[in-house]
Amino acid sequence: MRYLATISIPKGDAVDARRICEEPPTRSEVPRDDPVYTWSASFSNGFVVDVKVVASSEPDEDPCWCEAVLFAPAPNSNHVVEVACSEPSDLPFDEWEFKYGDDIYIVLVNPQDESA
Repeated sequence: MRYLATISIPKGDAVDARRICEEPPTRSEVPRDDPVYTWSASFSNGFVVDVKVVASSEPDEDPCWCEAVLFAPAPNSNHVVEVACSEPSDLPFDEWEFKYGDDIYIVLVNPQDESA
């Protein structure tokens, strides 16, 4: 089965995420090796995807990078467990796709209009 979700990034976050992914931010702007932004979407079967903008280990020298992580509901629990992770990407605004078991999970990440 195919599952589809959409994440719409608020305009201010989209502008900032684009900036720190294209140019190295300063250490005072982002925590070293930690997520700067995380946006989530849920699928109809309880799976969840997080799309993250992550600071590099040298934020003064390297721009941030992005990844998406797919989580499945844990059996007999209200928690989720990581089941798949994407390859790194330069920007979060993309179509992220995972295949898990016989299912395909797609999340579309779109910035709200940056010119508005």
